[in-house]
Amino acid sequence: MAKVGVVSLGCPKNLVDSEVMMGWLVREGFALTARAEDAEILIVNTCAFIDPARRESIETIVEMARWKERGRCRQLIVTGCLVERYGDPLRRALPEVDAILGTRELERIVEVCREGAGKRRKRSLPILSSEIASRYVEGPAYPRLVTTPRHTAYLKIAEGCDHGCSFCIIPRLRGPFRSRPMEVIFKEAEALAARGVRELVLVAQDTTHYGVDMGMREGLVALLRALARIEGPRWIRFLYAYPNHVSDALIETVASEEKVCAYFDIPLQHVSARLLRAMRRGGTRRSLERLIERIRRRLPEAAVRTTFIVGFPGETERDFRELLDFCRVMEFDYAGVFLYSDEEGTAAHALAGRVPSSVARARQRQLLREVERIAQRRHRRWIGRTVEVLVEGYVGVGAPPSGDRVATPLVLRGRMATQAPEIDGGVILDVGEAERPPQPGEFVRVEILDALGYDLIGRVCHENAR
Repeated sequence: MAKVGVVSLGCPKNLVDSEVMMGWLVREGFALTARAEDAEILIVNTCAFIDPARRESIETIVEMARWKERGRCRQLIVTGCLVERYGDPLRRALPEVDAILGTRELERIVEVCREGAGKRRKRSLPILSSEIASRYVEGPAYPRLVTTPRHTAYLKIAEGCDHGCSFCIIPRLRGPFRSRPMEVIFKEAEALAARGVRELVLVAQDTTHYGVDMGMREGLVALLRALARIEGPRWIRFLYAYPNHVSDALIETVASEEKVCAYFDIPLQHVSARLLRAMRRGGTRRSLERLIERIRRRLPEAAVRTTFIVGFPGETERDFRELLDFCRVMEFDYAGVFLYSDEEGTAAHALAGRVPSSVARARQRQLLREVERIAQRRHRRWIGRTVEVLVEGYVGVGAPPSGDRVATPLVLRGRMATQAPEIDGGVILDVGEAERPPQPGEFVRVEILDALGYDLIGRVCHENAR
């Protein structure tokens, strides 16, 4: 059977789609390769959320297309969000592409790979109510080849989005919000636990909206409590919480369930009431302040991550100053700052009051400096404390050393429960002269010695946590 190479771009939700496609292919006898030069079939799972993501997707497609000339590749397949947005123009612009699949027809990947090079497949736009879409989102647990470190895995709990944020193209690319049935998610989580996964990271466009389309109230609360009963995983966290949906019941669940990490990822986007209305998100500075206060009152040690958009149409210097002051008052543990990306097909595309690029970039730099300074100061509160850390690997080495003992100190990297994979800082670990240094996937007790930027420096205690 043919060798297949897969390039996955974009967010963790897209990565899960790539892992599912790889699972289907392996189940049907295809072999996977990480070397593009060895692949007979290349698949690029694209992102098209904002302009930089589109450019990266197109550049990657062009790069992979070169292997049809100089490598073994005889079929190039493009999947994902870029297809949903520019399917037919994409094919006309890139004749090297043999087949395209949208986000709601990924189950056809095996069929397309079997077609072979040169057989052009006429693409029909997927329909949300189609049998294919239903099987992928609501069907039984699908095969999946997890590509993250074996101790951590993303768990997609829903697809699509019902929010009408004026700057966002996602509902057009992914369709309306569809929750996966709880029993299906539970079964997949059990399978991941059986493989040795110690950390489950729940993802969806809005995890706090889980179950609403199925008539559930506090669906995420029920799901978290169910997943916490599974043996094996030590940490469970959820990303992409919508501020209006972070309820007292959810906060209480995080506080009372030992396995649920005290970590809230809540994209706020802005605090100016006028801009929030223009963004179609609602809320005010005061309502957002009350939300963070509720979290910290119940969970003083919780980490709060957020994201902001600067340069949105109509943003004035006064709006930006209000955002800057808000960050100084709230003191977020982690915050991303993004430039507004003017996306055709969104409601914001028609708005007047464009902010000059130079002004937007200056605001981004200033806000980034401020949130980084705040985060670094907040990190210092951990110095002198002993915390639980999930070991991830060796810094600059990538694999454990051989031998029964090591003559020189080892430096490993791990994360606390208040640090999500890939997006936050970590803990640099000194294991000293340990008989057996801790291995990736193990939890250890660590004394925090110092803070360095977004990272913490710690010494591994003699006893493991669990």
